Amino acid sequence: MRKIRELLVSLTDNYPDNRENWPGLPGRLRSFFVRNPNTDPDKIVHAPLPGPIARFMKVRRQPTGFKRQYATGQLPMGLALVMCFGFYGLVGAYGLSISTSDDAYNNDLTGSLADVSRFTGLEIKDIMIEGLTNEFRRGEVIAALGVDYEEPTLQVSAAAARQRIQSLPWIADANVQRLFPGTLIVSIRERVPFAVWQNRGQITVIDVEGQVISEFAEDADPALPLVVGEGANGDASEILATLAARPEIRARMRAIVRVGARRWNVRLNNGIDIRLPEENIEAALDQLVALDTIHGLFNHDISAIDLRIHDRISIRLAGDNDATTSEQAGGAT
Repeated sequence: MRKIRELLVSLTDNYPDNRENWPGLPGRLRSFFVRNPNTDPDKIVHAPLPGPIARFMKVRRQPTGFKRQYATGQLPMGLALVMCFGFYGLVGAYGLSISTSDDAYNNDLTGSLADVSRFTGLEIKDIMIEGLTNEFRRGEVIAALGVDYEEPTLQVSAAAARQRIQSLPWIADANVQRLFPGTLIVSIRERVPFAVWQNRGQITVIDVEGQVISEFAEDADPALPLVVGEGANGDASEILATLAARPEIRARMRAIVRVGARRWNVRLNNGIDIRLPEENIEAALDQLVALDTIHGLFNHDISAIDLRIHDRISIRLAGDNDATTSEQAGGAT
């Protein structure tokens, strides 16, 4: 209120002849026109109040939004991204136009894509291989990958590269990812050696599924069991699991032989052949283990033990053409 009274006093001092007109002026109107000291008080008294547009035009507004950021050298993030991708789009369009007009490219999109990738930095600079246990096989993976350094990243097909890597016999599964701007990440899962397979003069290392991993080498694990015969690679996991549950036999085993794609023979280290039946293998092996526990059967001079007949064990002595038969309730000879 004190400021209003001071304002009224200053107005009446400037216009003494029309002093009686000033008290009737609304305060907002007086504050609006007081900036012009040459204004006639009679016109102020009878002048209408300024509308909202007039009041808005009287205020000097500061620039906001894009205008302010443009004036200060700053741009919004969204606009910056649009301009960035727009630039790359123009570069790509320019490359395509060159590929369609220049005879040197012969309408080859690959050439223009390589130029654009080289310009933008989207080239293969690094290849990372995860899950590799033997660094000497890194070259095999890169060769199967089929990708060269400085090749355009966008030109690499991850699905096709994955199929090529999985074609390697020692690879169980693989995954290929592109990490922009220039890195390829190859994740592999190797096949685990399970046994050595001998068939028709060839010796290879196989996994638990019977898949051939590699040729047999001298540095192969000597603890790997030997499976022999056609089709033995695909059926070996089941019979080896059965023998593993009976360490009295598994510890003496030298090889298992597939016979006629129907049954197995187990050859022990001392040369004894155990002829297993087609069915009820577990029961037959349990009978054999019981006899060995009681009579030390595997320590005798025996060439073969036949378990193919139910409830009967036939034993062939070394150098003997006749077999000695032991009933289930009888003893061993």
